[in-house]
Amino acid sequence: MDGGSIAFFLLTIDFPKDCAELLNLRYRAITGAYYRGAAGALLVYDVTRHVTFENVERWLKELRDHTDANNVIMLVGNKADLRHLRAVATEDAKGFAERESTFFTETSALKSNEC
Repeated sequence: MDGGSIAFFLLTIDFPKDCAELLNLRYRAITGAYYRGAAGALLVYDVTRHVTFENVERWLKELRDHTDANNVIMLVGNKADLRHLRAVATEDAKGFAERESTFFTETSALKSNEC
């Protein structure tokens, strides 16, 4: 079956500032290889941690800098089942997605469904 492939990566590590800056420079040098040939992207943030939503704008810029303008991008709010811990309003994320011409949904990986 030759239908293509999907690559996912997530890396969260706390480093001293000097090490983090060096790793960031090295990461940026190989970024193009991650995006090459991509037809679309999912930008996933945690609805219970506002800082993850704040980073979406930077990731979206990076995607647009390294991919074709016709790529399909979807903003996905994860952990939507944790309503009592919500830090990002659905309306805020939906408004951002509309302004940036991306698709939008919220979901729960724990419950394996769209909320």
